[in-house]
Amino acid sequence: MTINFWKEGEKEDLPKLLLIHGFGASGMTYYRIAAQLSKFFRVTTFDLLGMGASGRPKFKINNGLDCIEFFTQSIEAFMQKTNYKEEPYYLMGHSLGAYVAISYSLKYPEKLEKLILFSPVGVPQMPENRKLENIISTSESTRRKLSVRVVASLWETHHISPFSVARFGGYLGANKMMTNYVNRRFSIPQEEKLAIKNLLLQTNMQKVSSETAITMIL
Repeated sequence: MTINFWKEGEKEDLPKLLLIHGFGASGMTYYRIAAQLSKFFRVTTFDLLGMGASGRPKFKINNGLDCIEFFTQSIEAFMQKTNYKEEPYYLMGHSLGAYVAISYSLKYPEKLEKLILFSPVGVPQMPENRKLENIISTSESTRRKLSVRVVASLWETHHISPFSVARFGGYLGANKMMTNYVNRRFSIPQEEKLAIKNLLLQTNMQKVSSETAITMIL
């Protein structure tokens, strides 16, 4: 199975840094920070298996622990294939990528120089007022209560992710969804927003794979 990756900075005297992206994203979204970090590290970014431009195997896993093991082992396979672990390296992850990085570091700590997490999923614990039953109980209308229950059922039972909704909406619906997402999340020039939107649109309109893991981990 293919893992899509690329490197920034090749000075052999610099330490290695591996970046793991978040849910439904791509290592390419690190393009700005990777360029800056390459002054201090030999940076490698990649797309998690089942996301971005990496291979998209059939994803038949139905529990959170096995989902994390899937990502952990796919990263380890990448490490072995590229001989990445020949020397100590820094591992950095964002959001879901940070969650995966924690799991990887616990299982394979021997070559890790530092673990760096930013905005990690699952840290800290979910506040009580954000738990499903509390959201339902505090909803003011019966319609909202029902809507929350339907969305929760699609998420937890049928593993419907936001990108499943995007695919259902076809190209125009997905294009609008990705445009709104990029405009909210990125404070960058318009041409860069367009490039990121097109990247996310093209990769996430592909067949469903490991993106459904998010519904079992959260």
